Amino acid sequence: MKANRRCFIVGAGDFFGFLQPPEAGDYLIAADGGYRALERLGYRPDLLIGDFDSLGQVPGDPSEPGEDGPSNMDNGNSFPVFGSREGGPSNMDNGNSFPALKPGQDGFGSHIDAGQIIRLPVRKDDTDIGAAVKIGLDKGFRDFRIYGGTGGRFAHTMANIQLLSHIAETGARAFLYGKNAVMTALKNGKLSFREGAAGYISIFSLADISRGVSISGLKYELENGILENTFSLGVSNEFLACPAHICVEEGTLLVIWEDDANRFLAT
Repeated sequence: MKANRRCFIVGAGDFFGFLQPPEAGDYLIAADGGYRALERLGYRPDLLIGDFDSLGQVPGDPSEPGEDGPSNMDNGNSFPVFGSREGGPSNMDNGNSFPALKPGQDGFGSHIDAGQIIRLPVRKDDTDIGAAVKIGLDKGFRDFRIYGGTGGRFAHTMANIQLLSHIAETGARAFLYGKNAVMTALKNGKLSFREGAAGYISIFSLADISRGVSISGLKYELENGILENTFSLGVSNEFLACPAHICVEEGTLLVIWEDDANRFLAT
């Protein structure tokens, strides 16, 4: 896999456009209703996955999926796709830049082939975005950008925050983009922002107890402290336009910042 390739996932939640759009070489997954958002923008996903309760139909197939309809999933751990495309080339492998299509081109579902679709059962353990994350991890991606994962039912936003924690547990990293905000989970690591960042930033413990927490370059600093998931000590901190660092030695933190500061994130 090409170094620094990112896996973009777009779900059926609130979508305000790409803060950092996909580039040539990135992998783009539409999770159910996220397909409509991508279609409006003229992006062709490498993969479409979902039970299609949000879309109401499988693109290119006028019939509705139905709760007990057929699924191309053999079991809860494998994700074969329709046709024989699995493991084959994607529309990014040729080096072309996004967007691959012009908005409004052709009809609904004309932008994707059957071999790029995974149809999930409605009754399942994973959310559509969760299933997309599993596929991205299986393909070796270590950098996830999740859009359309907030808004709507709050339970789904919470599920996607848990996904951030799950991805961090694997040693990969993920960013969840909401309205005017970006969030990530940080496990036993460090997150830094370059000089110039402004606005609010909040830091919570996703673990019961996160130890060795150090915060520097923000309005409220902390050295080798403890954050617990029962007390919101880290809410509403502020950037000071100087380099800022958040570190945790043991545990997992949820870090949320205003999207204007995202361009100062040190990668």
